[in-house]
Amino acid sequence: MITTKPATLSKDNLAAIADYANEHFYTDINFTCVMGLNYIAQVVEMDIHGAMALHTVLCEQIIDEIMNLLESKKRDFLAYFYKLSEKQQTQHDCSTCSGKCHMEHGMQIMSLKESKKKVESLIYRLQSEGTPLHNIDYPQLYGSLRKQMSKLEAKLRELFLFEETILIPAVISAQQRINVHL
Repeated sequence: MITTKPATLSKDNLAAIADYANEHFYTDINFTCVMGLNYIAQVVEMDIHGAMALHTVLCEQIIDEIMNLLESKKRDFLAYFYKLSEKQQTQHDCSTCSGKCHMEHGMQIMSLKESKKKVESLIYRLQSEGTPLHNIDYPQLYGSLRKQMSKLEAKLRELFLFEETILIPAVISAQQRINVHL
């Protein structure tokens, strides 16, 4: 559940939405990933075996994928959101542009929706990888890793909801205001 939403966050202010996504999701999730990697490094030093070792490796792989996805979102999508916001503020009219402009906008929406699917897939993997050791007595540090992975799953759920209900509709709305016809 999105716990905070500033009063200034409206679908008409894409730059504010992009700032919010960066500050409250991308940066926060990245920090949670780094904390998870710290726990993984400590757990690996414990010389664990079997199911815990396998689960730890899987957690590391998932965290790496999440961090790569976040880097991509920050690099590609944030730049596009700010560019789109600027076009909106300058009252750019894409109906007077060459087809290249429309293609870029269409590709961004497709990429954003694909990224959303990737987040959904990562949530599923976190759920399925997080359940194998319920009845096993495991070290406290390993329990801390599992809690960190649960936090990561919750934060990805919030990101998914934010993108689904606020970010993607705001991008589509901004595109419509500058006459992008996809």
